[in-house]
Amino acid sequence: ETFTANGVDLQLALAEEQIAPLQQQLASISRGRILLHRREPGTEE
Repeated sequence: ETFTANGVDLQLALAEEQIAPLQQQLASISRGRILLHRREPGTEE
């Protein structure tokens, strides 16, 4: 996790089939303010 001026960036390792349900849950509890962004393994942001 990394704390930023806008909140927190959290990196998770998920199976492909877990991504869509998690995105739906996060969007639901945050009124659409939490977004998932895919990052390929081995890449740095």
